[in-house]
Amino acid sequence: TETSTQSQTVTISPVNSGYDVQNITATGDEDTKVQLQITGNGLVDDDGSESIISAKLTGVPEGYLVFVGDDASAPMAGHIGNGTWSIPLNNNELPAYIAVLAPDNESGTHTVNLKIYSGEEGETPTETTQAFTLTVNPVADGVTINPTQTSGSAGNDIGIHLNATMEDTDGSETVTLTLKNFGVGENVTFNAGTASYDENTDTFTITDIAHDELGSLTFNTQYNVSDTITVTAKTVETGNNDTSGDVTATFDVSVTGGTTRQPPSTARTKTTP
Repeated sequence: TETSTQSQTVTISPVNSGYDVQNITATGDEDTKVQLQITGNGLVDDDGSESIISAKLTGVPEGYLVFVGDDASAPMAGHIGNGTWSIPLNNNELPAYIAVLAPDNESGTHTVNLKIYSGEEGETPTETTQAFTLTVNPVADGVTINPTQTSGSAGNDIGIHLNATMEDTDGSETVTLTLKNFGVGENVTFNAGTASYDENTDTFTITDIAHDELGSLTFNTQYNVSDTITVTAKTVETGNNDTSGDVTATFDVSVTGGTTRQPPSTARTKTTP
């Protein structure tokens, strides 16, 4: 019996296995940093032979900022240009905190991509791309008012001097006003918004007043008025109906040259000889 022995060399070349990202959610309110919530198994080959080489976000809208680090105090990432931001790694791992900040008072939804490059040492990195929707919810930012006295003649348009200031002036918010104590029932009209009247509280509610209408708001009545009006103001986001807190103030109104309206209870009283 003869035995023959041969030796062969088998070469197993390393192959990049990639990076597993199953889902990314990124939802938050305007004027706040929106953190990316990333789920997945990470490096597919976990024997230590592969590592993350680099990472970046692409498709980030113009004017948006990216912050990267350990937590919400993280510094801003590096902007490469054309909506691309470099994501610095932490010991060859994705950082614990990645967030996007929209410009002031801006909301909306955008498609952004997270690109991760990983692989074996000496091999050309493999790109893993995960698209996600960045959602920035609109938030009503409110309005400040500092009304002053107003006066005029009955039957003419009379200015309501609210001296109002809105923080969000891009047109995404409208103003709702309540005006209480005119004392002439529903006999008042306004030049902006949509008005309704509550007889039980003698209150007008005016909705959908645009930002550029606040400075020229007027009312008109055929009746004499001499009273202190209580005004309450708030803003409403048109995108999701989010509502700001109320602000309240008072101002004096004087309307002359018209009809003096008697209170309803007095008007119904008959004088008996």
